Amino acid sequence: MKKIRLTILFLFITIIIHAQYPAVIPSNPRQYQLPYNRLIQPAGLQIYFGDEALENHSLDAAISSDGKWLAVEERFSIVFINTTDQKVKFILPNSNNLYLSGGMNTYSGIIWHDGKDGPEVIWSAQGKNNLSYVASATWDGVKAEFGRLLEFKVKPPAKMALPNEILINKESGKEFIYVVLNGNNQVVKQDFATGETVWSTESGVAPYGITMASGKLYVTNWAGRHPESSDKEVAGIPWGVARVNNSTGGGTREGS
Repeated sequence: MKKIRLTILFLFITIIIHAQYPAVIPSNPRQYQLPYNRLIQPAGLQIYFGDEALENHSLDAAISSDGKWLAVEERFSIVFINTTDQKVKFILPNSNNLYLSGGMNTYSGIIWHDGKDGPEVIWSAQGKNNLSYVASATWDGVKAEFGRLLEFKVKPPAKMALPNEILINKESGKEFIYVVLNGNNQVVKQDFATGETVWSTESGVAPYGITMASGKLYVTNWAGRHPESSDKEVAGIPWGVARVNNSTGGGTREGS
């Protein structure tokens, strides 16, 4: 008897759900059905790439200085797309590089740079054994080839330095690269030619983005500033603690 009642209750709930969310049928092949019978129709042209056997999604993208190429950072490769015919022309897998094979590109951080040997793409990646790099690849309009790697050491208690967004700035005739290290909670400045560290400084918790304006660096932090002893609403994160908003359950974010 109890089993019959549970079955009737299940059917009753199912009827209510279907009444609240009536079936919606896609009207064209560009529409996709989401949970609860919602439809989504992406705007513009969709370009597909990536290995179906792996996790696939675009993380970041950058347009070349001449506007002819879009470089897309996805989890396991860099994808070069021609902006004229909007087709993928070349894919550079991380597995082609001994140190990046088995790792993944990080959350964001890809730029174009006009190097001495022509245009190159520079991006952030996490290699094998949790080693952190800013990688580079030259681009000749047909194919890309890996260049040098800049390694960033982990700062305990973090398990990986985890570089994110980057920028290159010319100062007194020399180029310097600025990198935010999401795991280390740091910003690092290096001589781009030699890789020598000029300085490093603490940021907020889990830095993500970086830009420069009027001679100043601005960094966005996923989890805001470091908590103080007077902060009552804090929560644990992978390598420390962060301020939170208990009313929303989210973190308290800000720049620095």
